[in-house]
Amino acid sequence: MRKIFLFVGTLMGITTASSAQTQPVAPSTGTAPVMVQRLRLGVNDINPEQQADREASTMAGQLSLSPEQTTRVRAAALVQAQQRLALLKKHNATNDHDALKGEDVAINNQFENELKATLTPTQYERRLMIQARYRKIREQADANEKAGIPPAVRP
Repeated sequence: MRKIFLFVGTLMGITTASSAQTQPVAPSTGTAPVMVQRLRLGVNDINPEQQADREASTMAGQLSLSPEQTTRVRAAALVQAQQRLALLKKHNATNDHDALKGEDVAINNQFENELKATLTPTQYERRLMIQARYRKIREQADANEKAGIPPAVRP
């Protein structure tokens, strides 16, 4: 008898979960709410290989990269991730934030130069547009956080 109740309860839970995922979303009247998630990772939590794969995969999807471009972007992203990890380890050893900020800017500039050489002008313009959009979303999330407005929850 107990097993039957457990089975029926599990079945009801699965049915409820699957129907909750298939419900239509109400049409939005403006911009859709966006959830901004900030993660604080420790040095041991960072894997440059995974970061490079994620970056290359994201750019390939957003910018319609060719396989050759994807390979070059992944290589540049791997170098950037490794340099940032080394910088983070250096930051943990010293607390000289100003000197490290300059190094971080240099790492970003090197990555951007590699992207400019790899991407077509149209792809690079699209990348800049996407970055500007995400920057605007982050700024809005920061403003909402300062105002005490809770972050948007995805339906």
